[in-house]
Amino acid sequence: MANSDARAQSAYKHYLETELDQLLQTGTDVWGFLLGDALDGVWFRDLEDPDQEYMSPEFWKLFGIDPSTKKHLASEWQGLIFPEDHKVADANLERHLAQPEHPYDQVLRFRHADGGTVWVRRRGFAIRDENGKPKRLVGVHSDISPQKLEEEKVTIAQAEMETIFDTASNAIIAFDENGMVVRANKRARHILGGISTPMPFAWPEAIQFLDSETMRPLENSADPLRRALSGLEVRNETHLMRRIQ
Repeated sequence: MANSDARAQSAYKHYLETELDQLLQTGTDVWGFLLGDALDGVWFRDLEDPDQEYMSPEFWKLFGIDPSTKKHLASEWQGLIFPEDHKVADANLERHLAQPEHPYDQVLRFRHADGGTVWVRRRGFAIRDENGKPKRLVGVHSDISPQKLEEEKVTIAQAEMETIFDTASNAIIAFDENGMVVRANKRARHILGGISTPMPFAWPEAIQFLDSETMRPLENSADPLRRALSGLEVRNETHLMRRIQ
């Protein structure tokens, strides 16, 4: 019985699929929109009967679902989307329908059949009648899960590096070309007098480099910070510093 239902479903051509075929054949902007990017699913919604929505087979395959098991109803996919993302999509749709210049374009999370998350860029535009009333909504899905996974890896790596940076026993300080401190770990801030100023900040005037023999402040020409900022290479040098109270 289930197999016969599936065959009947596949043999039946939804009226919105037929209408979309006709639109594509007439050379409207719909075809140009669909050709604009690589597609991972096409959908076409009846705004006058909002639960009626044609979804291409690729739409369902993206989520690991057999297309023959699904009806062409919006309610069929709405259980797959993360609830908070669904609210974002609904808000964008309302704005797009009210203001054509506002793009219906967002990144959403869907549940895959295997329990994983599929990141989808969902875009569409409303087809309006001669009075400007929205009648249909055509759109595409683009799978951006690989990019999102790479972003997560980078975020994790950055967090790990920040932990190493802040827990290092040595002071680590980075300057920009103007001599402003743009990075300073906890040890560096301690050495600089427990400074808590948000970055970037200027090198504290109270910090001086000293001559190891005379214990006097170094001349500008010998100051390692000034030399480095002037473009000279400073490597494997040891200097004394003091903080003027």
